[in-house]
Amino acid sequence: RPDGETWVYFVSGEPGRHGIHIARLSGDGDLVPFDCVRLDGAFDGHAVDPDIVRLPDGRYRLFFKGDFGLEPSPAHPSIESAVGSDGIHFTREGAALDGGVAADPTVARLADGTWLMA
Repeated sequence: RPDGETWVYFVSGEPGRHGIHIARLSGDGDLVPFDCVRLDGAFDGHAVDPDIVRLPDGRYRLFFKGDFGLEPSPAHPSIESAVGSDGIHFTREGAALDGGVAADPTVARLADGTWLMA
């Protein structure tokens, strides 16, 4: 992060807390959970497998699987993207990869400005 702090995005498997959460890396190397990701203003327990990148304009783009399969199952694309300025609150952009079976995206921006997803 711009302030030198390291945040780690992870999926919580705790009942009632399933979804994307955030932890800070402390000075002694411990991960300290402190918040959850909000998509379009709400926590979404269907969102999993986060991968986040910092954009040239300082915002963050979050790639994630949007349809984990909890009931009721939403009709989201396989892999979605969302953008936000604080790393907590994001606005969905839509499908980054639609259709098929996909999970655990790893995304990098290439020198020509395109994206590579593995």
